[in-house]
Amino acid sequence: MNPHLGMLLHVLAFSFWSSFWPRRFVKARLEPVTGWVAYRFFYVVGTVFLLGASVVYLAQRSPDGIVLWDLHSRAWFRPMIEVLFGLCVFFLYAAVPMGPSFFGLAKPPPKFFVLQSGIYRITRHPLYVAVFLMLVAKLLVFGTTVALIWSAGLFAYNVLGAMFLETPSARKHFGPEFDEYRARVHWFPFLSILRGKEKLVPSEFSGRGLAVLAGMYLALLVGHPLLVRLTYGLPRLGNVSQWVADHRSGRTSPEQSEMSAAEAPSRPVVEAPRSAVARSATLDVQTVARE
Repeated sequence: MNPHLGMLLHVLAFSFWSSFWPRRFVKARLEPVTGWVAYRFFYVVGTVFLLGASVVYLAQRSPDGIVLWDLHSRAWFRPMIEVLFGLCVFFLYAAVPMGPSFFGLAKPPPKFFVLQSGIYRITRHPLYVAVFLMLVAKLLVFGTTVALIWSAGLFAYNVLGAMFLETPSARKHFGPEFDEYRARVHWFPFLSILRGKEKLVPSEFSGRGLAVLAGMYLALLVGHPLLVRLTYGLPRLGNVSQWVADHRSGRTSPEQSEMSAAEAPSRPVVEAPRSAVARSATLDVQTVARE
């Protein structure tokens, strides 16, 4: 399958899943049967799985796209990417005030209200900001047309979802309380604080929550190379049938896979940049997917 089409299908599958289950007409029919916790947990697990599958596809098939840039030789590039991921983890703090119910691990509070303290003074959409930072970082790292489709597609989905689904729903549910909050706090991080409309209150941040996020960030820095190797060890998404055929025929080594590839009709191959993924894996991008 064309990697660009495959990437687009991954984005559409994630977008459909994330938009379908929260819709009122679906919840009204299924949630009374399963219960709120099971329904939310099922939705979260599916969302994480589809997002993870799209990231795996991105890592495996991005080298098949057209190279747009390669910034890895610049001294400032890696520190900048680490800062972007650090900010991404920081804005994930938005899930802390919601507690286990955010992941479907506990019942929701008896009454919902507009979160306005802590990180919600910085931006009214902290989770979206976290997603956008991740998309920008991944796009800069891979720098190919496949990565551009992934980042642009998920960016558009989140922006349109916030504009046409989430915001109207919040205005209808919370009324003037949300309108007042929306007028006071901008979506762009720290802009309302710089304008003097809000004031950051450090005491509103949980020390335990910040410690957990710091641990997540350190684990990300240390474990990312291992995740990269694991990604390349998985069957190549979009080409699973070839992977199965290779293993059934005994072609399980890189050399044997290269031989089988040489027997196939030749096609133009765009050389991938030596991205962080390729460097961490230290494997040839044309043969690693079949190992």
